[in-house]
Amino acid sequence: MERYKSILKYQSSWKFSLAGALARLSFSSTLLALLYTIKHIYNSWVLASIISGSMLIISSIMTPLTAFLIDKYSQNLIGFLFTYLKVSGMIAIIILCNYQAPLFFVTLAASLICFFSVPYGSMVRRRWNLILKNQSKDKINTAFALENTFDNLIYIIGPILVTTIIYCVAPQLALLVPALSNFLGGTLLLIQKSTQPPKNKNLTFNLSVNFIKNKWNPIYQIKNNSKQIKLVSCLILLFSFYGSLDILARHITILEGTTYLNGTIISTVSIFGILSSFLYPYLKKGWGLYCTIFALGIIFLPLSCQNTYLFWLDGAICGFALSPIYILADLIINKLPKQQNKTLNFSLIGVANSLGNALGIYIIGFTIDTNITIAASSISLICLIGIIYTRQQKF
Repeated sequence: MERYKSILKYQSSWKFSLAGALARLSFSSTLLALLYTIKHIYNSWVLASIISGSMLIISSIMTPLTAFLIDKYSQNLIGFLFTYLKVSGMIAIIILCNYQAPLFFVTLAASLICFFSVPYGSMVRRRWNLILKNQSKDKINTAFALENTFDNLIYIIGPILVTTIIYCVAPQLALLVPALSNFLGGTLLLIQKSTQPPKNKNLTFNLSVNFIKNKWNPIYQIKNNSKQIKLVSCLILLFSFYGSLDILARHITILEGTTYLNGTIISTVSIFGILSSFLYPYLKKGWGLYCTIFALGIIFLPLSCQNTYLFWLDGAICGFALSPIYILADLIINKLPKQQNKTLNFSLIGVANSLGNALGIYIIGFTIDTNITIAASSISLICLIGIIYTRQQKF
């Protein structure tokens, strides 16, 4: 614990770290709330999957642009504007679904959520990068492990809160969880100006024909760093597991008559992710160990779909393996050579997470009603391809 206590003494870093964690609670609850709300009101998994998956894809496209604007104009200026626009979209969906409005209007409201997505995790990691830039490598490792622990913690709290509201209050009110998370956490993070990174006025976003060749723009920075492209590609395939988890857990518990375990199963995956995140600074293992553990878990995924408790155990194994992979990816980004757009680079991990979730949701959404084993096997195959591809890279 001394490792974590030592870094939390820097410039009241615990304040922005906790505020960022509260803001990120929406990451674990928005998609789940939207999926269940649309399924309940409009009675279609396909529609729910299309809207939710598309929202993730659009959000992942917009996030690098948002990160670029944050680096150029400051976290608090862009962050406040985008946070409140995003919350407005969530409130609009709650109202529209409550009155069973046409799906077209719900989709328009959902577009506000994805077009104004705020990369809170990247903003927090950028602050850590700034205050620990002259410190030892162990301290930044510990800081990123701490943030990953928080990421897993919110995936315990978020699903429990959302499923409680869905089953005990009303499905259309589930989006209140991410709305309050964004409003309170985002505000508390963005009012902390003392640790806010300075804006970079030199960043330009040139829309002329020479845009791609402009070394200051975000697309050039990604396009000309093959390591970033390979890293994001690997993570998209691996993180498709997360996109399938909620829907698989719901169907398995319904088939087994154990629906009361639905939220607990999802939370258990994150609990084991917290455990591996906490242990990471002490173990200091590389991609090989965690990819091997994940491969063992994902191979048995189709078989575990026949029993709630086997699925529970298998999810815990996969969660334990995936969490350190997220930390390793952050460390790769942090070690990249001179970065003009640091928030953008950190946001790429979140982009990969969103695209991976979207891939998992699409696969499950279109196969789950046919056969649950086929659906789980499809996810398992995608993840195995990701594991093989990751092991071939030299990060």
